[in-house]
Amino acid sequence: MEQYFKKGIFRVWIGEIFTVIISDPFIEKEMIKTIIEKPKNIKRDLFLLNLKSNLINFVFNESTINLIQSMNCNLKNNKEFKPKLFCSLFSFSIIFKLLFNIDLKNENYKEIKKIMKLVNEINKNKEKSNTIDLKLIIDFIEKQYYYHLSNMENQSLNDFMDIMIKKENKFEKKENLKKQVIYKCTDYILNKSENISKVIEKFFIFIVQNQDYQDLAFSELKSVINRKLLYNNVEENIIKLSDKSFSPITNSICKEVLRLNPVDQLSSPIVCKKDTLVNGYFIPKDSQIIINHKSMNLNEKCFDDPFKFNPKRFLNFNQSFNFNYCNFSNDEIFVAISNILLNFKIIGIKNNFTFNLFDDNYPSSVIIEKR
Repeated sequence: MEQYFKKGIFRVWIGEIFTVIISDPFIEKEMIKTIIEKPKNIKRDLFLLNLKSNLINFVFNESTINLIQSMNCNLKNNKEFKPKLFCSLFSFSIIFKLLFNIDLKNENYKEIKKIMKLVNEINKNKEKSNTIDLKLIIDFIEKQYYYHLSNMENQSLNDFMDIMIKKENKFEKKENLKKQVIYKCTDYILNKSENISKVIEKFFIFIVQNQDYQDLAFSELKSVINRKLLYNNVEENIIKLSDKSFSPITNSICKEVLRLNPVDQLSSPIVCKKDTLVNGYFIPKDSQIIINHKSMNLNEKCFDDPFKFNPKRFLNFNQSFNFNYCNFSNDEIFVAISNILLNFKIIGIKNNFTFNLFDDNYPSSVIIEKR
């Protein structure tokens, strides 16, 4: 198998499915030209792209304001800042609002908190996860499904579930529709929210070890705020998605965090349409192809000194391959990181924390101070 690792492509049987795993971006680029056919049921982010951009911006802004207010309150009360708690709440608030139009501040938070706790437990101990816990999450989503279905004729498309029901209803039988919608929502709640939260948690580790980037980003973000006041006569202390193009340093920090910690370390399966050769390697028809994003992002062919945190690589980045990050995830991470950097200085990590790029360790407590 070692020869295939060196080639950036190797095969493995996953159950009864012949699978090819690719970890070389140039092989991926060659493959994309000829053989990709994604099953419709895995195009998760296409649904979110159909939501009105002003709704997404509104949800991001509201969740970001709540995050910063909570961090300020926590700091004012001299409490320890625990990234896991705040990052999870931020990510969950966005997912629940976009999926179900549920506002964590206005809804029955006790029920939502229970779901959040179950999700954290499942992700923390996946090999020991309880099927009862998973069923409780699915039951909650099923309840939301029937509520949305009963109100489809009386309301516009307000969230992700509305869009899924309307789009899938054209192609699926009623029972299949329910399964498709519940599956996708479960995937987002269990994986997307947790993975995005972990990326933001890892950001604290990298920025503590690279204080110069923290200061550069702060200066840039203050300039963005001043620019809005000067040109738009708008006085606000929040960075929005519309400010992204004016924040290249901050955006490069987000991209570098995502490169080292991709939200999806492995791609969704891709179906090979026909027998074909890729880089001299035979891939039979109907094979399952998986892209190893984590390995690809650490490939020396693409990045100099790939294990080093170096956001500057993205300031003048000549992208000759498909650097993978989900736009939705990247946007969510950008608004969180940029506003944290604008409002706080991250000083250090408590409890003698040691970091290894390949360990699944996260800081339990971080020292911050108000800017």
